[in-house]
Amino acid sequence: MKVLLIGTKGFIGQNLLKFLKKKHTVTGVNFDKFLSIDLNKLKSFDVIMNTSISKKYVYGKYSEKHDRDRLICNKIVN
Repeated sequence: MKVLLIGTKGFIGQNLLKFLKKKHTVTGVNFDKFLSIDLNKLKSFDVIMNTSISKKYVYGKYSEKHDRDRLICNKIVN
C-alpha cells in the first residue's frame, strides 16, 4: 500500500512513519510540503494520513484557515 503521511515532525508522526515503513511504501511530508504537491501525484497514494496540527488551532479561537484537516480535505476533493 502506498501511504502519504502528513506531519512527520511530531511524536505521533515520527512513530507512525517508523511503524508503517515496516510493511508499506510511505512518503512523509510536512504540511507546507503537502500544499505544494500536485493533485495528480496525490491521486497516486492509496491512503493519506494527517498527524499535523497548527499551534494557532490548538491555542486560539477556531478559524477555518488554521484547521489543517479541513484544508487537506479541500485540496483532495477539489
